[in-house]
Amino acid sequence: MNQALALFERVSLDELWRDPSLVDRAAVVTNGIDRYCSSAAWTLPAHAAFHPQQAPWLVRTHGGLALLCGGHAPSIGRYLSPLEAMWGLASPLLGEDTRGVVDGFYEAVVADRGSWDALWLGGLEVDGLWLDTLIRRFGPSFRLRRGPLTRRHSASLDGGFDGFLGRRKRTFRKNLRRAGRRVQEAGLSFDHAGNAEDADAIYARIQAIEARSWKGKADSGISSGGMYVFYEHAVRLLVASGSLRAVFAVLDGRDVGFLFGGVLGDTFRGLQCSFDDDYRSLQLGNVLQATMIEALCSSGEVSDYDLGSDMPYKTRWAEGGLETVTLLVAGR
Repeated sequence: MNQALALFERVSLDELWRDPSLVDRAAVVTNGIDRYCSSAAWTLPAHAAFHPQQAPWLVRTHGGLALLCGGHAPSIGRYLSPLEAMWGLASPLLGEDTRGVVDGFYEAVVADRGSWDALWLGGLEVDGLWLDTLIRRFGPSFRLRRGPLTRRHSASLDGGFDGFLGRRKRTFRKNLRRAGRRVQEAGLSFDHAGNAEDADAIYARIQAIEARSWKGKADSGISSGGMYVFYEHAVRLLVASGSLRAVFAVLDGRDVGFLFGGVLGDTFRGLQCSFDDDYRSLQLGNVLQATMIEALCSSGEVSDYDLGSDMPYKTRWAEGGLETVTLLVAGR
């Protein structure tokens, strides 16, 4: 190991898997990032599912963490990127002291300069403090380029469920009430899975429904490949930390729909929603969303519902959301 790099405490991936709260405690106090998607329940499963061959580059520095892994691309050579780089949602830098973490990160990567040609730093708020600090620190010695913009959608739960509905359009409320009546007339009930339940049993319920959904039938959902592995790990981590929130639609004792997500700090992050394709006419997706929101409002545990990455239907449920970019750092 480079002698200068030994001044920084290296962290092993096994250590983070054994104690994911090391990541979560840092993520929840970090401003200007997607906190949930920089947490353990997102970044560790992403690395395991999509690029486990990429060597972790993990450093504890100046009151924070720098969590990256190494890969190679023909266009930029050897690079370091966040543990989750597939969607570009995770920030690799975590900590309350932005300047201190960036300074420590700069010293660590410069000391290890022989191992990388470029840094791919994602999940940075547009024109935010992290991006500005990184530009100021790396700009004098490296070439910098901004990557694509990534948008999320988020809904405030201020004012409870009535407050949430009051911020939606009249047609939205009308259609949601109509769908709710259809579901009630069809005899469906809703089961909220608890964190005391077995994670594997919960995931088996999810996968049984997914197999009967249009996404599962088209092999475009979470029932195979990397997506299966990603969410399997995510559910286990969320259950272990007490952060999973899941609701199942049940008809005659059989699960026909689900929605699940995770809580970090004051935010619930919706992860997946799906339903048996035989019940498409009931608009179960919308009813599951409303059921989860009503439960979150009743519990009072969170103030925001993060619906995730930009998709047209989410604009009806949200009032805006975080926008981030990626910063590419390369040698001159």
